[in-house]
Amino acid sequence: MEKNLFCEKDALKSESEVEQFFIIRLLGALGYEDNNIRINNSLANIDIPKGSIKEAYRPDYVCFYGDKPLIVIEAKNPLTNIDNYTYQVAGYAHVLNCGFKGENPIRFTILTNGHLFNIYNWDENEPILTLEFNDFHENNKKYVKLKELISYNNIKELCGIDSITTSSNNNNINGISKNEKFIFQSPDCATSHNLDDIYPEFPIKGLILPKGWDFSDKGVFTIKGNPNSSKRFESEIACSVPIGIKARYRDIHTHEEKVGITWHADDAWRSLKARRSIIFNKQKIINLADNGLPVTSERSKALVNYLSGFEDANKHIFRPVRSTTRYGWCSKTEFIPYGAPAIELDMFNHLDGCRVQGSLAEWMQAIAPLYQTFPTRAMMASSFAVPLLRIINGKSMAVHLGGSSGRGKTATLKGALSVWGDPDQMMINFNATRVGIERSVAMHNDLPLGIDEKQAGSTKNKFIEMIVYVASGGISKAKGTNDGTTSLAPMSYWRTIALTIGKHTLTDDDKLGGVKTRIVELVMPFMTDEDAHAVHKDSTRFFGIAGYDYIQKLISADRDEIIAIYNDIIGYLLPFAQNKSRSHVDLLACMATGDVLSRRWLWGYKNDLTLNEAKVMAKYLLQELEDNDKRDDTKRAIDMFASWVWGNENRFIGTTSGSIEQFGEFVSESSVRILPNQFKKLMIEWGFSPRRTLNGLKERGLLVMGESKHNTIKSSTFSHGRRVRMYEIKLSQDY
Repeated sequence: MEKNLFCEKDALKSESEVEQFFIIRLLGALGYEDNNIRINNSLANIDIPKGSIKEAYRPDYVCFYGDKPLIVIEAKNPLTNIDNYTYQVAGYAHVLNCGFKGENPIRFTILTNGHLFNIYNWDENEPILTLEFNDFHENNKKYVKLKELISYNNIKELCGIDSITTSSNNNNINGISKNEKFIFQSPDCATSHNLDDIYPEFPIKGLILPKGWDFSDKGVFTIKGNPNSSKRFESEIACSVPIGIKARYRDIHTHEEKVGITWHADDAWRSLKARRSIIFNKQKIINLADNGLPVTSERSKALVNYLSGFEDANKHIFRPVRSTTRYGWCSKTEFIPYGAPAIELDMFNHLDGCRVQGSLAEWMQAIAPLYQTFPTRAMMASSFAVPLLRIINGKSMAVHLGGSSGRGKTATLKGALSVWGDPDQMMINFNATRVGIERSVAMHNDLPLGIDEKQAGSTKNKFIEMIVYVASGGISKAKGTNDGTTSLAPMSYWRTIALTIGKHTLTDDDKLGGVKTRIVELVMPFMTDEDAHAVHKDSTRFFGIAGYDYIQKLISADRDEIIAIYNDIIGYLLPFAQNKSRSHVDLLACMATGDVLSRRWLWGYKNDLTLNEAKVMAKYLLQELEDNDKRDDTKRAIDMFASWVWGNENRFIGTTSGSIEQFGEFVSESSVRILPNQFKKLMIEWGFSPRRTLNGLKERGLLVMGESKHNTIKSSTFSHGRRVRMYEIKLSQDY
């Protein structure tokens, strides 16, 4: 076996002996003279990133040609694992290369403990050549390769150094020549690098690392030089993990822009999107730490600078991706979900709701029991009808399925929602505030809104009324922005059908009189426990596929033909709609149109059959709805008021004698005056709006107007002749 050319292995017992007995002798054999080698005490310390901390470091040797560095060399104790120290030589090489505009004179770094000798490309962690102690002899192929790479004469040619003016090493400042001012140049002088070459694991390909920044498993950092500082160099860490921008997003509705960033943590690549005003603000970006982004207040400025440079370096790649924060129609040929692959859905909490699971045949079998009765079939039709509202220019409404417990109402609602996705995730849980409702309704634009009455708790009536008002309104309230300006926040628009279920019907609830014209009431028929259980279970196993297929057909369908079907059903229903609300007729026609199209496109039934069946269903539901006079809150209020007055006749004698509390006085047999506070108390107790009832009485001429703008008149006989203000209301039924 050939012997090592430079020393005995037993002579290498410490780092110092590796330096003196091995490295110096090797460099001499490779053609380096004393003026080509700078040793440790003549080199500047640099703060090198080591995870989340900084480590002051300078190597044992740097080989130069003139004023240009060529190789960084680090020696370690023979018992040391040199694989743990690649970051040191790479970090130091990065600093020196940053000082040269348009080139990287350092090509290689070396780590050795005497027993192993690794040569690296300066910006890589894997060695390109490894020699063991006994490989250092003239006949060894690895040693021959080593000389080809790093011998003094060969490396000059490899680095393209043909002619360099050698400077004197005199006038050193802290061991560094005046001619080495390149070390203190701004990182902006450094060249950009392809990120694929530096870090192939980054999930987005073809990007460029901005100038002056380094990127590795240990994070992102830049090096700043300061010739007036005792440390001479300072590394600035932007982030302790690999991080970069993945895309830009522009909302197709509001035109608001967001930036997507991705970082590696916990053995996986994580991502988030945030507004530009957050990503590029050193104070606001800290808030993203709650989403797992490893950012601190100390490093936020550096991270913002890095991300800004990253975007600038790749602006030719980061063209805005079309995005939206809500479901529904994006154009006449694009619908989210299932019909707009080029649009990014920017939705965190409900992203998994609208998805496909199972086959169409499995889904149709699962919901088959819901097509056995008109009310349950109408719930299915309502679900298919929602995307049609924009095509027919229909209004948002609500469909309520009421009935006692155990009939299968929840199973029916889940079946209707399973058209579009997982019904458990599409069932909306509201905070009973208008803002929360508006946001949820706007997000489910052009899709049904599923609500179980039980979610409202003790505030059921107010909750349902708010849901229906907001859902049918179609537009959010105007709100100011929170950026300190006087501008308005973007308005939200929607069209939807709220599908609600509950134990009780709503038309018998006097407290919901104001919204009854916006609700189609269905009564839940009997469903066997077996069918209800099957629908309840299978609708959470097979879902989304019907909506997917339906949207594909709807996008390519002739819209004029859809409108013609809708108008045909309207024409069929109107002769049966005397004394019915026109808004109910319109919604029933839309529901029937959804039934026609879904039965044709998904079940494959013939055109005439589906249209006739839908008309019969719509006619049945129409006849089950309340007549207009039954929904007349003013008429019901005055009827109840008249009955109450005659039942409490002794309270309207016009005096305060006796122990009976007086509420007012009779003007005639058909007219009575009542104290305003007592009238309001009665209306609230009976579930009517006092203001709305007074306006209704005024419109019908049943409220006698006095000189007061508050609709009251002065009585001269009530309460011992004192003049007090009261409402005078006619009790006549002729209105």
